[in-house]
Amino acid sequence: MKKGTKSIGIIFLAILIGFTFITCDPEGDACTHTAGAAATCSTAQTCTKCSGVIQAALGHQTIDWSTYVPTTGHVSCDRSGCTGGFAKIGDAGQAGGIIFYVDKNGFKLYQGTNNTLASDTYITVYYLEAWTESVPSIRWSWANQPTWSPDEYTDVPLVQQAHDTGNPTQWIGYGLRNTRLIISAMNAMVSPNNEDTLRGDRAVHVASTTKGGKDDWFLPSVDELNVMYIASTEPNSVSGLPTSGWHWSSSQVYVEHAWDQCFDFGYMVSNVGKSYPYDVRAVRAF
Repeated sequence: MKKGTKSIGIIFLAILIGFTFITCDPEGDACTHTAGAAATCSTAQTCTKCSGVIQAALGHQTIDWSTYVPTTGHVSCDRSGCTGGFAKIGDAGQAGGIIFYVDKNGFKLYQGTNNTLASDTYITVYYLEAWTESVPSIRWSWANQPTWSPDEYTDVPLVQQAHDTGNPTQWIGYGLRNTRLIISAMNAMVSPNNEDTLRGDRAVHVASTTKGGKDDWFLPSVDELNVMYIASTEPNSVSGLPTSGWHWSSSQVYVEHAWDQCFDFGYMVSNVGKSYPYDVRAVRAF
């Protein structure tokens, strides 16, 4: 009997006696999966033979953020058998936002306490969450018209960052530092026409608001904004994240320009004047 005919015969016999075989052999022979550890909130159950997924990760139901362990990123939830683990992209965050980035190894969140990066302080965090809505039509800098001269824009060379396609997460953990340094520079600057009342209408001031009982929100860096876009698209398609519109980052290109991203198509653009009104989505890390 040929190999293919033998396999068909085995499957037919299995159906007759009430067994279900799942093909996991690359040559096509019928065989049952050998189950590995049971699925948990964040880990799928896989076959020890072929590594195929038998049962997807169960997912969290209601996360108990009071159990959050800042040194490991672990949380617990009310699903039976869930004793700890990591929240996932798309889960509700600690402040009621939407988790769009998870690093189980942790990453450095620079605090913006020193102008020199090497001397800046940082904490280790595991998640980025975005607030549930964007604020539309906000300018990055003081200038109210694209035709104004460069000296009327807020220049913050300490936050000049370029998206590197070879290192797309290079600037993750820098958004809070950027935001604080930009605010410091703006506070030290006299706005055009003495329009100090506009101070609360700038991108960083809108982003660094108090939401969900937290006061550590910030304008995301160029790479933090990009991973938010990635989470909003396939295969994640996280509900509640932006799906359209241009959004500002806190990464400056040079005195007149800052990075922004189009959430319709993913374009990242570095040559748009800071005075253009784009959307702002506040984020925080924990």
